[in-house]
Amino acid sequence: MGEEFYKNAVERQNIVQKIRLIVAVKNNELIEPDNEILKSVGLIFDLRNQFVHPKTRSINKNRDKSDKSFKTLINIKPAKLKELIQDVNGIIRIDSE
Repeated sequence: MGEEFYKNAVERQNIVQKIRLIVAVKNNELIEPDNEILKSVGLIFDLRNQFVHPKTRSINKNRDKSDKSFKTLINIKPAKLKELIQDVNGIIRIDSE
């Protein structure tokens, strides 16, 4: 697709949109945005981003939302994380076939 196209159309998209675009271009098919595997990928990347792109937390503004996200991150069960990773591996396996 080239660097210019990537910077203009892809770079600032979330991971789900990037996957949908790549599959559309590569396989000439659309993945629905409510696809369960894509939802799992989105959740994994949301969790990842909370670790690598921490945001400063406002005392008043958006406190409930940030507290909820942080509690979700802390309380995620290893079995659920394993399930999400297996879903992502499913995408990789499907694409390689």
